[in-house]
Amino acid sequence: MQHHATDDVRDYVDSDTFAKYLETLEKRYLVAIGTDGLRWVLRAKDVHTGETKRDLATVDLSDAIKSVAKGNDIIEGEPAHSTSEIRQFVADEFLPSFAAHSVDEFVSSTFND
Repeated sequence: MQHHATDDVRDYVDSDTFAKYLETLEKRYLVAIGTDGLRWVLRAKDVHTGETKRDLATVDLSDAIKSVAKGNDIIEGEPAHSTSEIRQFVADEFLPSFAAHSVDEFVSSTFND
């Protein structure tokens, strides 16, 4: 039987798993990140209102990793993306929603729209 991390993440958010810690830390959002290392999914729940946002962000790093591997002769072939294109992709698509320094602001901004 195949196990799906994103299903677990959805269940954690829906069932308020770990939310008891939010009360002691006086936090507003329960944030869950599901990943297999290449594909990333962000979900969140406003613990005050119960509103859940699914798939706030989804990023697939597979092509970027494959390009890096090809560029470093780890796998055969020509990279589909340059190093600067990969850096820009990560800066634009991954960091705003998944980096520790920006995830709080990203999540709260989606609930304030």
